[in-house]
Amino acid sequence: MSKLLILILLFVSLPAHSIEGVYTVIIKKQQEKKRTQWSLADWLGTKKKIALMDQWLALNSSKDMFEMAVGASMANNYALEDGTGTMGLKRDLKLYDLSFSYSIFGLWLLSDESSQFGNSRDARIFVRLLGSSGQSTGLNLFYAYRSTKIDGVDTFKQGYYGATFTLYLFSFLGLDASLEKYLKQQGETTSYQLEGERTAWGTFIDVGPVRLFGQYFNQSLKLNHATTPRNLKRSGTLFGLKLFF
Repeated sequence: MSKLLILILLFVSLPAHSIEGVYTVIIKKQQEKKRTQWSLADWLGTKKKIALMDQWLALNSSKDMFEMAVGASMANNYALEDGTGTMGLKRDLKLYDLSFSYSIFGLWLLSDESSQFGNSRDARIFVRLLGSSGQSTGLNLFYAYRSTKIDGVDTFKQGYYGATFTLYLFSFLGLDASLEKYLKQQGETTSYQLEGERTAWGTFIDVGPVRLFGQYFNQSLKLNHATTPRNLKRSGTLFGLKLFF
């Protein structure tokens, strides 16, 4: 008891800066002990995090790093409007696409050929944020460049960005949707400026490497001009197939 009293008296008699130094050392040692401390709760929490990471990797990784797909679709008698009424009597739309991907990155080439409207050629660079392949539930973000020729107006070379989403309801049946946002760009020979957006959604059936699909699309284009602005709208249903390799 007397020894303990002597230690207390010695600690109290120490200068303030010495006491502060001792306190700092004690606090640092406690922090280090807490950092390296092991508990059952910590182990269970770490195990859960690892399980979630393993699950995400299982859902979003594949042994086949490379994938290619080629597709074609068509819409007969789709609606084309310019703000004053439907243009033309028969309007056909043909779409062709070819894509390559390695791991989560890919290149997507598209061709749009439309009667009584024009055509466009697109090149997209995309990154897969969710999903292991084009035949799994997934989310892709992309940036693209397109050259669009509108009959009787001009040719526009513009960038755009967007996203595609695929949701498998069953192993062979799913839903998909896409959004494209076109950046404003002036024509090559006129003062028209083109901007707009395109949305699409539909369903598909996979039979092995072959996908049969139907998709409704709605494309709105603004042709800005000081004296003769125009608003174009294309909408209809595409039917097609895609082959995955």
